[in-house]
Amino acid sequence: MIERAKKKDEEAFLELVQCYMYVIRAVIGKYIRNIIGYEEEDIIKMVIVYAWEKISELRGGEQAFKCWLSRKTNWICLDLLRKQKHEGTTIPIESLGDHKQEHPQASDPSTLEIILTEEKEQLFRDAMEILPEVYRNTVSLRYRGFSYAEIADILEIDIKTVGSRLNRGITMIRDILKKKGALD
Repeated sequence: MIERAKKKDEEAFLELVQCYMYVIRAVIGKYIRNIIGYEEEDIIKMVIVYAWEKISELRGGEQAFKCWLSRKTNWICLDLLRKQKHEGTTIPIESLGDHKQEHPQASDPSTLEIILTEEKEQLFRDAMEILPEVYRNTVSLRYRGFSYAEIADILEIDIKTVGSRLNRGITMIRDILKKKGALD
């Protein structure tokens, strides 16, 4: 079936995707609550289109396809999260120290408070962009509310690596913000 799908046999490809739909849904399930503006079915369609376009590049059999499909679904979801970040979905700088996402509730912020908050958020976004991708992905997922175990699953890394990447990424962000004068 894999070989037929690689040769652009639509029937074989659709049958193959149907067999591994549970893999696509499992990966999307880890992200869907944090992806704004997309339904699960939208993301599934994106994965299927991508897989159809790239299946000829697949090396290996069905086990390789399952891993490849999981990885591609994971990266599509991460790309959607990155897109959100670029469109203004940010994490408050104040939450850097406590490893959990916070959204402070202000009753009626002054214009100065709004400007300062926007400046801090821009500094944070700029600092995140400077981070190497492995740290940026880990920090971004953590501040979107994922647990260490979920991050390890999503990024396919050991849970200890999640902790060390978070610590290193946060340290790097703090250093960047200190150099820019945003932190004391």
